[in-house]
Amino acid sequence: MQQIVKFFNSPFGLLVAGALISGLFVQYITVKWQQRNWILQQVFTAERTKFDKELEQRYRTLEGVNQAVSIILTQSQLVVIGHMKGVQSQQKNDQIQKYNEAVTQWETDFRIWGIRLQVFFTNKDFPDLWAAIKKERDNLDLALYMLTSRQQGAPEDILNLIKQISDMTIDLSQRMLEEINSMKQSGGTYGGSGDIRQ
Repeated sequence: MQQIVKFFNSPFGLLVAGALISGLFVQYITVKWQQRNWILQQVFTAERTKFDKELEQRYRTLEGVNQAVSIILTQSQLVVIGHMKGVQSQQKNDQIQKYNEAVTQWETDFRIWGIRLQVFFTNKDFPDLWAAIKKERDNLDLALYMLTSRQQGAPEDILNLIKQISDMTIDLSQRMLEEINSMKQSGGTYGGSGDIRQ
């Protein structure tokens, strides 16, 4: 035992003891540093994944809104053009049936995309703009009924209403895209609720 104490009291022994202690200390610090970096990397990866998913949801909502409107407006336009051309009754019935199917789908899509506008976008005007589009779409439905069933109204007025709805949708889409681009530029700042906020 005395020899061990004597060895560690010698300059060479102190060097060996210092090297052992330094080695253990450095190894401990290195392991802790690696663990901390791994945890930070996991947190970053999780937040980046969440950011990317929310960005994707916004893009999907933008595409869904445009698709829902374009389908119903296309079918509406086909009915008007068919009426203007005086198509045969069978073709007219087919167009009206496709239009009615599009209306049924529109009602479902309207609710879905309205909810998604509230959930995934921070601009509180978006649901109101979407509701305004629906109101004009309902007016379009009435105008088409009056034209095809009652022979009342002018096809040109209905085509203008279709253009108005299209312009309203473009305006909403541009605003949605602005928010998406703002989100992308900010890289995503997380609010207290866990939602991405601008």
